[in-house]
Amino acid sequence: TKTIFSKQGNFNIFLPIDVKKTADANNSNDNDNFVVIAGWASTPDWDTQGESVDPIGIDAEYFKQAGWIDYEHDTNDVIGFPTGNTFTDPNQGLYVEAKLFKSNPHVQSILDLYSDIQGTDRANSLGFSIEGQVKERDEENPRIIKSVWITGVAVTKNPANMQATWELLQKSNTLEAGYGL
Repeated sequence: TKTIFSKQGNFNIFLPIDVKKTADANNSNDNDNFVVIAGWASTPDWDTQGESVDPIGIDAEYFKQAGWIDYEHDTNDVIGFPTGNTFTDPNQGLYVEAKLFKSNPHVQSILDLYSDIQGTDRANSLGFSIEGQVKERDEENPRIIKSVWITGVAVTKNPANMQATWELLQKSNTLEAGYGL
């Protein structure tokens, strides 16, 4: 059986996330309303779907300006947005820092699960998944995505890129009180 890849189309790629303190600790309104997560949303590593994204071809400008963070690829279930600390590194990929709406039930569920799995062998199982359109695939190896337009990022329990790593940067005071981190 031969697998055929289209040169263009929609895609989803999964990577782990991190939870950290809001950058401006003096802004109590942010601490009351948001939790900040951060991590690599795309790297050139091969994922479990057998694909790799070339970091040089990542176009995340739309995402940084107008994109959203959604829950498990349901684009109608917005749970946050990227911050100004989101960037593309031409060697490592797309790094996302996002503010999630702390009052959203899915965010609360994610934080509970995050807390529950800390210190286990499943601690890196929560992740990001990029969403958008493939603009170009490598002609010699169509499993390599050479150009991609990122429109959104999902938070998911099923990251496909197992090579991406993350660590807890800081615990938010509100998380420590509310979620036992």
